[in-house]
Amino acid sequence: MENNFQFTKAERHKAKARIALCAPAGGGKTHSALLLAKGMGGTIALIDTENGSAEMEAGKPGIPDYDVLTITAPFSPLKYIQAIQAAEKQGYNIIIIDSLSHAWAGSGGLLDIKDKITASSASKNSYTAWRDITPMHNQLVDAMLQSSANIIATMRSKTEYTMDKDDTGRTAIKKLGLAPVQREGMDYEFTIVFDIDQQKHYATSSKDRTSLFPTDRIFIITEETGQEIKNWLEAGKEIIMYCDYCRIQHKKQTPVKMEQYQRTKTLFTDVFNGKEIGLCENCEKAAITFQQKQKEFLKSDKSNDDLLEVCVNCNSYVDMETFKNYNYDKTKVLCYNCQAKIKKQPDINAKIEIKEEDNLTPPINERQAPAQIKPELKCSACSMKITTREATYSTKQFKKILCRVCQANARGEEMAKEKKEISIEEAQKILTK
Repeated sequence: MENNFQFTKAERHKAKARIALCAPAGGGKTHSALLLAKGMGGTIALIDTENGSAEMEAGKPGIPDYDVLTITAPFSPLKYIQAIQAAEKQGYNIIIIDSLSHAWAGSGGLLDIKDKITASSASKNSYTAWRDITPMHNQLVDAMLQSSANIIATMRSKTEYTMDKDDTGRTAIKKLGLAPVQREGMDYEFTIVFDIDQQKHYATSSKDRTSLFPTDRIFIITEETGQEIKNWLEAGKEIIMYCDYCRIQHKKQTPVKMEQYQRTKTLFTDVFNGKEIGLCENCEKAAITFQQKQKEFLKSDKSNDDLLEVCVNCNSYVDMETFKNYNYDKTKVLCYNCQAKIKKQPDINAKIEIKEEDNLTPPINERQAPAQIKPELKCSACSMKITTREATYSTKQFKKILCRVCQANARGEEMAKEKKEISIEEAQKILTK
C-alpha cells in the first residue's frame, strides 16, 4: 500500500509568543511580564492568582494599561482554561498568567487533586492517580499552545539560600532561584523561558527558539525586549487558513488569515457535530445574522408550521416561514441555494451538487448559515443553558423553551393527566373480578 507522504520546503511562519518568566518571590515576575506585553503591543488581560497583587503594578511608571481577572482557590486546570478562553473571546492580544504555579502546587491544583484521588482509592496507590492528573495537565498545556493570543506565564522558582561575600568582603545571604514550581518538563512547552535573579532582577534565557537571547546575554527585561520578540514573531511568512464552512459545504477554499480563523473558532460551532469551526468574514456575518434571527424567532409566538427545519441537501437551517414563499415543488425542504439550483435540475429526488460558480448568495434576510454562535439560551423552567436545537424542539413540542430534564418532567405531567383516577372501592372491585 502506497502512502501519500510528501515533503515541502521548510519556511518560518508568523507565530504567537509562548513566554515563561521564572523567579523566586520578589524577583519582579509580574512587573517584567507587563513590560514585555507593552513592547509586544495590543490589549492585555492578566489572570491573577496572587490574591490581587497584580493590580499593585497599575499606575507605576512605564507600566501599560491592563485588565485583571482574579481567580481564587481551588486552582484547578479547568479554571485556568476557562479564564484563557474568556480572554480570547473578548479579543485580548496578550494573556498574562500570573502565576501558573498555582495550577500545580496551589490549593485545588493538580498535586492537591492527586492526593485526594489517592486518599479516596482502595489501594492508596498514588501512582495510579496520575492516570487522571496527566490528562488535566495536558488540557491546560493545549489551551496555552493553541491560544489565539500571545501567552506570558509566570512561575515561582524553588529557592535555596547560599552564603557569599559581597563587594566589601562581608558575608551575605543570597537567595537563588532553582527549578520552577510546575510539573517537570513544563519549560519545554514555551518558545522562550527567562530566569530572573531575585537580587538585581537580571534575566537570562534557559530556553530560546528565537536565538535572540543566547545564554551568555545578561540583561534586565524592558519594553524593548518585548519589541525584539514582536519583530521576530512577525518576520515570518503569513499563515493562511481556509474557511471551514466554505470547505465543507461549497467544496471551495476561501483563504482566511490565521487571526480571523482562530478568533472565529472560539465563537462558532457546527450546529450538527458541535465542533469548533473557523469562518471567513462573509460566513461570520451570515452566521451572526442567522443567530440573531433565530433568537427572535424562538421568542415569537409562531405556530408549529413556522419552526426551523433542515435542508435535506446541505443540512443548513431553513426558516419555514421564508420557505413557504419559494416558488418550486415543496416535496422537500431545501435552502435558498439548493432551491435556486433546482430550477436547472428538475429531478427533485436527485442529490443536488452545487458548483463554485453556481453558488448563489441570497438576500441577507433570507440567508441561512450552518454555524451558530455558541448558544446562550436558557431553560424557562430551571434557567439551565441549552443548545439551539433543544430550544427549537421544546418550542415545537411544549410551546416554550425547556431543557431535556424539564421536557421529561413536562411529558410526565401530561401522561399523569391522561390517567383516569378511581376510588379505592372501584379498585377493590376490579381486583376481585
